[in-house]
Amino acid sequence: MVRRSVAGPAGPQGPTGATGAQGIQGEPGTPGTSARLITVGTGLGETEIMNCTDAIRSKDFVKQSDTSSLRITYHDEAFVESPSLIAAFDVEVRIDGAALSPTPLQNSMNGGNNLAGIEFTTFGYAYGIPAGTHSLTTSYKFTILPPTACLRTPRYTIEIEEIP
Repeated sequence: MVRRSVAGPAGPQGPTGATGAQGIQGEPGTPGTSARLITVGTGLGETEIMNCTDAIRSKDFVKQSDTSSLRITYHDEAFVESPSLIAAFDVEVRIDGAALSPTPLQNSMNGGNNLAGIEFTTFGYAYGIPAGTHSLTTSYKFTILPPTACLRTPRYTIEIEEIP
């Protein structure tokens, strides 16, 4: 004769067991290398006549780390009027009023009367900028006769990225 076992009702749950020993720590992950986009400024609005010694553009930003660098891309359209046949000028990028180190970011441009619609892009890195709130400004620096008028057009882009 074969006996079969029939399961009866389940009994009450037993007490929780002791916590096991902690496992070994895993390998550390690879450090991140991605940049943090701080700010993007773009222009909307109308073309305006400005004083040629004023800042062309200005953008405030917050840098989080003392040890990171900044990657700056600035795209704009230059327009000056000059009585001379050649109006030579640089477009300087400054942070908190100081030229960037180790070398300033700038574009040199030459043109004739009604220097209109010259598009340019300035790209470079800034080092040694401490963490905190800062202001990036761009301005014209003239190497020949100053122009009679400068215009600020609505089309521009400023991108500032913080690089670890």
